[in-house]
Amino acid sequence: MLPGLGFDERIFERLDLSSFEHEFINWIEPLSKETIESYAERMAAPIVDEDNEIVLIGHSMGGVIAQEIACLKTIKTVVLLSSVKSEKELPFYFKLVKWLQLHTFFVKWLAIYTVWIWGRYHDFVSKADKALLKSMVAKNSNSYLKWALKTLARWKSPVLPSHTQLIQLHGTKDRTFFYKKIEQPHIAVAGGSHIMLYQQAVKVNSILNDKLGINQKGLDDDIQTL
Repeated sequence: MLPGLGFDERIFERLDLSSFEHEFINWIEPLSKETIESYAERMAAPIVDEDNEIVLIGHSMGGVIAQEIACLKTIKTVVLLSSVKSEKELPFYFKLVKWLQLHTFFVKWLAIYTVWIWGRYHDFVSKADKALLKSMVAKNSNSYLKWALKTLARWKSPVLPSHTQLIQLHGTKDRTFFYKKIEQPHIAVAGGSHIMLYQQAVKVNSILNDKLGINQKGLDDDIQTL
């Protein structure tokens, strides 16, 4: 399980996946001018893929890295939670980040002390929610945050191996990766926000437990709205 940009494993804490053996892969410090492929290879180091039954669950940018790892390891399924499967699904403002080099201004003190402005928009509403967000962001270095935002803005989606199944769950009220930009998500979560795994954990948990065993034929049908 891979958390979103700037987050850690606590973003998954309201999910109950006790019926599955699971581990968390948290962010590591990027090397100077490191490519996403090289970074994904280092993040994937703990993964032993001998049993061919590994499922990667990635939230937001964690889903992007999960797709990169699937090109390096034998991965059965990649589950995207509030993430994108193609650079075409990224919002327009990521183009501004790329063109104007806005990632250079992305430092943790700015993110933490302005959360009262942008936090509510991304569904961190209560004091407890905002405290969790601040705590997660504070653990990261400025070099990581800048690298991550720059890398996401410049990402080009890889071609997943034929043996890897992709399942995309996306909330219809996601205001970070807009739902209208997502091309044919497998499961549309009605009213789901960008942090639906935290704010609507019961619904997301039910979907995950129910759908992890879904076959590829089922995923090719019409979008399921849950």
